[in-house]
Amino acid sequence: MIFAGRLVRVIHPADQPATTVYQFVVTRTWRGARPDTITLLTDPGNCGLGMSVGLEPGKSYLLFTDPKQGLSSCHRMSSTNLPTKTQKLDKLFRRRRFQQLQT
Repeated sequence: MIFAGRLVRVIHPADQPATTVYQFVVTRTWRGARPDTITLLTDPGNCGLGMSVGLEPGKSYLLFTDPKQGLSSCHRMSSTNLPTKTQKLDKLFRRRRFQQLQT
């Protein structure tokens, strides 16, 4: 899934100290479903071993992730230069859709 969203909530469950729950309001998607919100968990067994991925509530992010796999430091994510990055994704996905229509 490729989406842009604003992080609205971070939860550290007391019964799962290696897991952090991140809830986003989805503002744009390029690949995958278009939910209003999405909740991602850090995956203690994956790429980062439950380390904090460094996301801050209130900030907007561009994320490349699979919600089924959880969120880890291995997933691409960015909070800088979002307008430029979203424009590049728009161009890329517009070009792909055009190519699909041509075949």
